[in-house]
Amino acid sequence: MQTYRVTFKKSGRSIDVPENGIVLEWGLRAGLDITYGCQGGSCGTCMVRVEGEVFQWGRAIDEEEMAQGYALICSSYPRSDLVIDG
Repeated sequence: MQTYRVTFKKSGRSIDVPENGIVLEWGLRAGLDITYGCQGGSCGTCMVRVEGEVFQWGRAIDEEEMAQGYALICSSYPRSDLVIDG
């Protein structure tokens, strides 16, 4: 299984997340302080700018926001190494 390096700019920490791992879940497991709400892609509280590719689902983000590099990390799976600004 592929694993990707996810770097959180806010904390300066990096973690490894498997391709089938939700970014928020793995960040919380690593003890990172991450702002989130519903954990189900509905509220948009966890929306951050992401450098890299993710597969995501969720109702609280639209195509324009995704095109601008935003993602809901509560419903995002890494598809490359990531840098998260938030």
